[in-house]
Amino acid sequence: MDSLVLCKLLKPNFGYPRELSVERMSAHRTLVYKIEQVAIILPLPMSEQSAGSDLLDPYEKLINLEIMGHEVSVPEKNRLLRCFQYLSINTISYGDFCWNGECTNCQVWYHLRGQNELSDRPALSCRMECEEGMVITKLSRFIELDGITK
Repeated sequence: MDSLVLCKLLKPNFGYPRELSVERMSAHRTLVYKIEQVAIILPLPMSEQSAGSDLLDPYEKLINLEIMGHEVSVPEKNRLLRCFQYLSINTISYGDFCWNGECTNCQVWYHLRGQNELSDRPALSCRMECEEGMVITKLSRFIELDGITK
């Protein structure tokens, strides 16, 4: 199955040799292939990629959550850590998370709208699905969200 890869085409780096010789030994002769560097293809930086379909579970609408006093909209039917990635793709994608509940670096404390902080309960954001009206009052020190904690 073919998959779509987001790439950026760069000009060749002229600091390296443009031509390389590759020797291949066969039974009785040596074949020499000449390879010329024409371009380098690199993946797009995370900031230029969409937090789209490959990262998120299918969703039909955005729901509202409150994260440390900031009202945000995130995709429904997704784990909280994926929603954090939707909000801040660079910091979460490159963060120190196991994504399977073993490290506890993604721990949050939350309650539902209409309750107060005395009702706060801990949860691992990689294991918990987001819910309309969630109020997240505290984030692990490993969770950095652009515009909220940074």
